[in-house]
Parts: sequence; C-alpha cells; structure tokens
Amino acid sequence: MAAPLAEVTLVEVTLADVGPEHEGALRAITRHAATMKWIANGVAWSGEKLRRFLKYCAEEAGQPRAERENYYSAVLAGGECVGVVGVHPVNYEPGVRALTVFVAPAAAGKKVGTRAIRLALAAYWAHSPGQAVCVDVNVKNAPMNALATSLGLERERAPVKISGKEYHRYTATSQALPASPASAG
Repeated sequence: MAAPLAEVTLVEVTLADVGPEHEGALRAITRHAATMKWIANGVAWSGEKLRRFLKYCAEEAGQPRAERENYYSAVLAGGECVGVVGVHPVNYEPGVRALTVFVAPAAAGKKVGTRAIRLALAAYWAHSPGQAVCVDVNVKNAPMNALATSLGLERERAPVKISGKEYHRYTATSQALPASPASAG
C-alpha cells in the first residue's frame, strides 16, 4: 500500500487518461473547499459537472492524442489519483489554449502540481510543437501566480479582463519553457 501523501515529501508523479476509475477520488477532491481555488476560479464542481467531465474524457480517450481537442490527464502521485491537469481551448478567445490543474489538498506543497504541469505540457507539445499555451490566473490568487512564475511562464504586463474579473495571463511555448531540473520536478 502506498504511503499517505501527507507523509511523503517527494512522490513519483505520472499522468493517465481520466477514466471512471478516478471518479471517486475526483469527487472527493472537488468537494474539498481548499481545492476550489484551483478549479474554475473558485466555482465548485457539482456531481453533474464532474459526471459530464468524466464522460467527455472517456469519449476523447478513444482518439489518438494528436487528434484530441483537449488533453486532460489524471494526476497520479504515489499511484493515487490526486487531481487533474489539462491543456484545452477556451471559449472566450478563439485559438487560445489554456492550462488547467487542480490537486487534492494533501498533495499541495509537494510539487505534485508543478510536475504534473510539466508532464502535461511535454505531452501536448509532443503533438503540437510551438503552440502557445496560456494560463489566466485571478490577480488575487497568489499561490497560482507564484506557481506560474516558478514554472518560467512569461506574464503579460497588464492584466486581462475576463467576465469582469482581472487575470494575469502567463504564456509559454515549447521553445520558451525552461527544462525541469530533476530535483525540482
């Protein structure tokens, strides 16, 4: 049995196609208040929204990665599902690909999200080299702004407005993202 994440300081992080086997873990993660700051800018996922998400992921899982519109993966740490990471189009700006990540509170602060993002971007850019990816982070979300900066993503000078809220926009391409040091993951 894997050690509880609270006892592990650095765990192996891998990605897998999101599937029904992850529903229980994702349901528990999305119900936790601390997770909400990472999901849809604080909007909780209902059970129905999670079911639709899992159904959508199952439909895309049958397609070759190069043909998928979205690249969502379950984040596995120490063999346990602890979140989701994805690269996907956004509906508010045609042609823009966004990065989304959320992890369980027990995985926070252990570089799980950071390593999952690097793995997801590497997998995405293997099929779409040079394609820019952006991360829009609420200006008030200090932890995600710090994470985007630590990843080496470049922040635009002025915040962008989306649905009346201000966001810092960070961008990266496969050529611009610095390599991950092995120890930092």
